[in-house]
Amino acid sequence: MIQKREDINKCLFDVGLSQSIIDEFYIAYTTDNTKKQEEILNAYRSDLLSEIHENERKISCIDYLIYEIKYANSNK
Repeated sequence: MIQKREDINKCLFDVGLSQSIIDEFYIAYTTDNTKKQEEILNAYRSDLLSEIHENERKISCIDYLIYEIKYANSNK
């Protein structure tokens, strides 16, 4: 179990949480509010997954355009 505030801050900062959310998490951590800790982490995880899905959609559009360009060039 992570016990030092610096370790918690570093881990949460490294994954991209804002300092205000890190502070909120740490309060929940120090008061043994595991439900709140899980809520914070699950909400951020959900946000990250949404970003991944949006980026996958963008990549698919780029792949389609690349395909179309190659197809157009092969028919010249």
